[in-house]
Order: sequence, then structure tokens, then C-alpha cells
Amino acid sequence: NHQPGTVTYNSAMSACVAKKRWRHSLELLDAMSSALLIPDLVSFNSALAACEHSHQWIPALVLLEEMKMHKLQPDVISFNTLLTVMQSASQWAHALAILSEMPARKVLPDDISCNVAIAACSRGSHWQAALHLLLSGCCDAVLGCALTVAAGEAASSYAC
Repeated sequence: NHQPGTVTYNSAMSACVAKKRWRHSLELLDAMSSALLIPDLVSFNSALAACEHSHQWIPALVLLEEMKMHKLQPDVISFNTLLTVMQSASQWAHALAILSEMPARKVLPDDISCNVAIAACSRGSHWQAALHLLLSGCCDAVLGCALTVAAGEAASSYAC
């Protein structure tokens, strides 16, 4: 009698991402423990991706905490997925908190991290925070210039 392993569960969770079935993905993650399997980073990143594609920011934050409980170190993919969830849900403050947590977790933000955090601020109508991230050198010059223009346009719409 062959029992499904971690790879099988991870594959099923990835299929849930494609179908935007975030609840099913989280249920599979929980089922791994019942099957005496230990979820790995791929398991959690798959569950995060399911949350991302369904704009489920609260379950995504819970998953980050569960990673800590499983003593798993999130990678840049984990954090970028979390940032994208926050951006899509207009949760700019959470995006900034996640971005600032990355170095504390020994994960360096990359251009995607910075640009998504900036987009989250912009989407949340917090262009000042977006501009601060730009000026702090968070992202590269090419994308930064494009975002500066976007932030400036947003700022002009709030001018008195």
C-alpha cells in the first residue's frame, strides 16, 4: 500500500494554485501532518501562491507564522509572494512590515520585493511611503524611474 509523500502533496497544492483553490491548498497542507509528513519550504510556498492568486492576505500571514513554528526559513520567493498578496489586497502597511522583516530573517530583498512593496504603497494611496522606498535605494534605477513617475503622478492628484 503506497502512501502519498511530500512531493505528491506539493504537486496537488500546485494544482490548487492553478485553479485558485486556496482553501484546498491549505487543507492539503494540514493533511500532511495527519499523514505524518513534514511540510517543507515548497509546501509552504505552494500554499502561499494559492493565497496570492486568490488575494487571501490573512491566511498568507498565518502561513508565515506556521513556517516559524515548523522552523522553516522563508526564502525570497516566500517573501515576494507575501508581498504580492499584500499589494493585491491594498495592505501597504503589511507590505512594509514584511519588507522590513526580510533582513531580520536573513533574506535580502531583491528588485521584485522592493517594486512590489512600492506598488502596494501606491495602490494604497500612500505615495509618500512609495517615494521613501524609492529614495532609500530599495530598487534598481530602471524600474525606480518608472515608479517615480507613477508616484509623482499620484502625488499631483493629491496636491491642493
